[in-house]
Amino acid sequence: MDDGDKGLDGVCCDMLVQRLTSRSDSSVVEKQWTEVTKIPNDVGSQCCAAVWNNHIYVACMVKEEDKKTMKFFQAQENLAEWTPLTTLASPAGTISPLAMIADHKRNQLLLVTLQAGFQPDCVWFLNDLEHTGTWQLLVKCDFPVARRDCTYCLCGNDLLVVASGKQCSTNEGSREVGVYLLSRQPEWRRWPPLRIPRLQSRMVYSGGSVILLGGYESTSPFTPINKICALDVRKAERSSGRWRSHESVASSFGACGLVATPYHLVVCGGLDNENDIQSTARVWSTSLKQWAELPAFNTLRAVPEVLKIGNRLLCIGGCVANLQYTNSVEQLIIG
Repeated sequence: MDDGDKGLDGVCCDMLVQRLTSRSDSSVVEKQWTEVTKIPNDVGSQCCAAVWNNHIYVACMVKEEDKKTMKFFQAQENLAEWTPLTTLASPAGTISPLAMIADHKRNQLLLVTLQAGFQPDCVWFLNDLEHTGTWQLLVKCDFPVARRDCTYCLCGNDLLVVASGKQCSTNEGSREVGVYLLSRQPEWRRWPPLRIPRLQSRMVYSGGSVILLGGYESTSPFTPINKICALDVRKAERSSGRWRSHESVASSFGACGLVATPYHLVVCGGLDNENDIQSTARVWSTSLKQWAELPAFNTLRAVPEVLKIGNRLLCIGGCVANLQYTNSVEQLIIG
């Protein structure tokens, strides 16, 4: 997290924040978010999405009669039309999707699922471009202990980072961080643990560091965490690193949406310190160490999925009220 970091396709992050906060420069940010499309079905869970092979893929639970079923959808990057992937079967025993990650090096799509029966999270992979196959199990989140409802990100090309979550045996929050090496001989590695559990946090890889934002130390009662913490990947791989706390924030950003461009973070929606759903969007400069406000959404959203495609931010789905989810997709033009 260097002071000389660049972000947003080579634009200096300092300039980005200054432009975002300048009302006189209307060419950088559109005046508001606009709803550009809707996922075809009634959504019954958080959505997980990724950009893979020039398409947007979405996984979510949808309502069918009296039950919820995991379904998959595909759209071109211009969102002209959604295609239900009816031939792609749901992994067995899943309650809901937790994350979808594009593994470009191996040309495969990763799907992380919360499993029934207090079983550890499962990571599945798909490398069938015709979508006629099935998700194949890559690994269970059982290192160094079996955990569920964890936070995930892909670090570089080979490291799948798994942080926090709840221990399957006790349902207590975990501080553990495990790294799964996606190589010819996959294996687990142990990274420095978090100082405290961070449930419902968001994690990204940016500027050589893994960054965790927001979340809760516990959920009974809700104890928000108002700090950003980061771990230098090179130091972690040498077993010499530790998680460092950075900026305190006004809100916990629990259950927010998060996307990283090379050296800044965009945070969308989530829950505030009073556990109320938010419509706010903010950008964090890792060089200036400051926040700038973006236009607010049209719809309140917790646990939305956020993607950056070119000069567009997309906010997909999310919880809009108690156990009620939206299929709305909003877009903001930046850059």
